[in-house]
Amino acid sequence: MAFGFIITQSGAAGPVNNHWFDDILVAPIPPDETPPSVLNASTSSSTEVVLTFDEPLDQATAEEVSNYSVDGGIGNPTSATFNTETLTEVTLTLATPLDEGQFYNLTVSGVEDPSGNAMPGQDVEIIFFNVSAPAFREIVFNELMADETPQVGLPDVEFIELYNTTADKFFDLSGYTYVNGSDTRTLGSAVLFPESYVILCRSSDVDAIATYGDVLGLESWPLLTNGSDSLALLNTEGALVDVVAYTDAWYQDPDKSGGGWTLEQINPLTPCSGINNWRASEDFSGGTPGAENSIFDDTPDTDPPVVTGVENPASDVIRILFSEPISEASLVAGAYSFDQGINVTEVVPRFDLTAVDLSIDPQLETGILYTLTISGLSDCAGNLLPDGTEVEILTGEQPQFADIVISEIMADPTPEVGLPAAEYMELFNASDKVIDLQGCDLSGEQFDSPRLILPGEYLMLISSNAVEDFVDFPNAYVLEGMSSTFLTNGGRELTL
Repeated sequence: MAFGFIITQSGAAGPVNNHWFDDILVAPIPPDETPPSVLNASTSSSTEVVLTFDEPLDQATAEEVSNYSVDGGIGNPTSATFNTETLTEVTLTLATPLDEGQFYNLTVSGVEDPSGNAMPGQDVEIIFFNVSAPAFREIVFNELMADETPQVGLPDVEFIELYNTTADKFFDLSGYTYVNGSDTRTLGSAVLFPESYVILCRSSDVDAIATYGDVLGLESWPLLTNGSDSLALLNTEGALVDVVAYTDAWYQDPDKSGGGWTLEQINPLTPCSGINNWRASEDFSGGTPGAENSIFDDTPDTDPPVVTGVENPASDVIRILFSEPISEASLVAGAYSFDQGINVTEVVPRFDLTAVDLSIDPQLETGILYTLTISGLSDCAGNLLPDGTEVEILTGEQPQFADIVISEIMADPTPEVGLPAAEYMELFNASDKVIDLQGCDLSGEQFDSPRLILPGEYLMLISSNAVEDFVDFPNAYVLEGMSSTFLTNGGRELTL
């Protein structure tokens, strides 16, 4: 037996006589004494199972049908076909079809590798199912960790939980589109079994959340905005599967909206969802990823929707707000009738179905009270908005100089005399016009939403921290951004 090295090198001077070898062992090659094992088992149909092994196999034993047996009355396959190209795959053909959605145990034994090592016996779990295309809300956003800090108990990572609401359908998320605001991401493969969960998160966070269930990581993770965000899930055909547009008001608990707690859906089985179907988790750890939500309640919705507000986003558009999502079909087909010669020319449901935009002609005049009558609307559960519901609509105009005056200031509320121990300031409409404060600026703080103030009316401005202090004051209005120290004791300039 001869042993040696041969070195082929270039003509460059550097490598000449500059080769080193160390720790060389010359010994017989150890024999292969490890039997093969099954790495993966998949079902390509109800009568076909494909096994992948960890090493090349002996063809004769790989094709011996008695080496394979499926429980549940299936028994041995009728054939076992060895893949002569990969040398590691065997396709089993079954005489009795597998029942869809049922787990079976496949026992593999006696299969050998080329060295004659035989498998002692290995049990492999198999299941057959057909992948379905989901209808709307057969897959739902079920839990959101938008603000993970301060940490309560769960890992401090953002995540989204998806839930399969069906009892008998299987979905593969491969190729689905996850939409976060204007960002879109294509999902990888993850099978959602009936009534099961998949957690979406950043790829680097998979290990942190994996103990809670099946996880699908995204290399590029669009951050969830703490205060509000809009999320959607589209199937491979681009059809909408679910949509949610949350705000931090959905927590319905100021002690939890600051972070560390998830938003949980109350009833994932309802046809559509909104703020009335979500709130903060009640689980001690801050959330329940991969498990039934702590606030789960599938009691049927029997409450009818109501109109909660009116907005005027454009001069020729009136937006009607509802207490819950309305059936899209009824929003489009519903009857909307204005008095005083106002015609509705177009009806456009908002994406979350909690509002509808009505294009009108002619435009509403400021300071005139109009009545809109609505009929034929129902929520997703079929509860009817009372036919003939009347909505009074009044629009205002932007104030001119001295139309609105600052009439009272409480800058230093302590010691308490009689009023609540909290800052406030008062506005007075000194004009004969209906004024809309939306778009006005009060020393850097914006009126972002419509707020009418009638001629001769007073309006008390308070911070969000003072709501409970002024609960008995009907004209109190929270100016977002106004802090509890907005009015300094020593004085400051205020400009409206």
